[in-house]
Amino acid sequence: MSRLLTAAALVVASLFALAPGAGAASEVAPSALADALLIQSDVTHAPYLRLEGFVTNQSVYDVHNVRLHVEVLDTEGRRIAEASGWAFGDVLGGGRTYFVIALPAPGSAYRVSVSSFDLLARRRG
Repeated sequence: MSRLLTAAALVVASLFALAPGAGAASEVAPSALADALLIQSDVTHAPYLRLEGFVTNQSVYDVHNVRLHVEVLDTEGRRIAEASGWAFGDVLGGGRTYFVIALPAPGSAYRVSVSSFDLLARRRG
């Protein structure tokens, strides 16, 4: 699991470096923000095979364009298929949003990670 978080942190760090206005975003530690996006999910089989759930944002930052990556694993933990999808709408700081991703094949387990997102603003309150 730590490899996934490290990979997510690297993706986020490169996004902040390339984003317009990166100076404003640089005050956010990318790994801390990536760690603050928690995923809860369940597999549903009818009417089609899919993973659905929620992305919860435990940070004080609003994010959007949250891209998710799903790895379908066999009984030995090997990846047998992959899928990607988006969380619906913005994920406000302290809030959550729904997602659904069609799966190409059934598996014994599923590994879900945040592959990218865009920073909107810091919540004031």
